[in-house]
Amino acid sequence: MQAILHISPSKYVYELQQEFSSIFPHLRLEFYRRPGNEAAAAAKQLIPKTMLFRDLGVMETAAVESGDEITVAVLEGFFLKKFGILAQVVRQSGTVWLETTMTDDWTLFQQNEHGRELSGGFHLSKDPAQEILSKHKWCDQ
Repeated sequence: MQAILHISPSKYVYELQQEFSSIFPHLRLEFYRRPGNEAAAAAKQLIPKTMLFRDLGVMETAAVESGDEITVAVLEGFFLKKFGILAQVVRQSGTVWLETTMTDDWTLFQQNEHGRELSGGFHLSKDPAQEILSKHKWCDQ
């Protein structure tokens, strides 16, 4: 599937994140402030979803392909090279979200499919204990 993400100064971070997640429902796109030095790199600061890209230094409209054949590394590299913004793709794994740093050479399609497989059919009710108990016959006696 070919998909284009559009970035503009007047777009909010959450709007781009929603576009990305509508294409790849088992992936999320997170943005972090670029650390000033290597010592600060370990403590990445998440950019708020309600921030405008203008406030992150984006002064022009741009588009990035985010289709099935694009790798995580290419997408993340685009944001860093074009805008100086650290982007991180995270993949769903059950009820948690994991950074894809060890598999950045995978395509977005591969990442999304792996997230789907890891999360397939996994759903917790409001009361997880009751859901587990209801699956056992001895609970009905």
